[in-house]
Amino acid sequence: MLASKGMQSCPIDDAPNFSAERMAAGGTSLHIRALAGRRHRSPLRSAALSIMRIYALILVSALAMIGCATEHYTTGRGDVGQFILQQAIRYGGGPTTTNGLPAVISGWRYLEDEHGMQIHLPQHEYSRIEGFLNRAFAGKPQFGPSGSAESRTRIHEYRISQKGGGIQLSEQESDTLVLVIRPFGASR
Repeated sequence: MLASKGMQSCPIDDAPNFSAERMAAGGTSLHIRALAGRRHRSPLRSAALSIMRIYALILVSALAMIGCATEHYTTGRGDVGQFILQQAIRYGGGPTTTNGLPAVISGWRYLEDEHGMQIHLPQHEYSRIEGFLNRAFAGKPQFGPSGSAESRTRIHEYRISQKGGGIQLSEQESDTLVLVIRPFGASR
């Protein structure tokens, strides 16, 4: 009957892909095809799944941050300046003096990895640590300081030995960071 009116029909089969035929304005045929395995989801179900995925992502991110934030850090006690010198000597460095250096007592924490030691102090301790290191490594090659106290992005580097390695002191928005870096190839 459709063929007698000059219209073509689309065969409907029982395959996983399906066809639907609708009459559009002007008597033309509109063919709609869906991919195999695709099914209709209600907007409420899609919204609920999206919200659950967001909550899962937030939960995983929060657990990762909590795990990373407390991972392997040890709370330091006593004079952090002496601790920095001990690590520099341990990595083959030689300060020019160890006598008469000021004590730097502050809250600090540290982490050792394959590259060296990370020591975190309160942000306001940058100047005290810089003064301590300037006296301990006087005459050794230094780079910096660069940056400014106003922008809180100062950085100062000290070379600890001829074989490499160094101490990098940096002031950041939230803390002062001291990196005691092993010479290349040195082991723990």
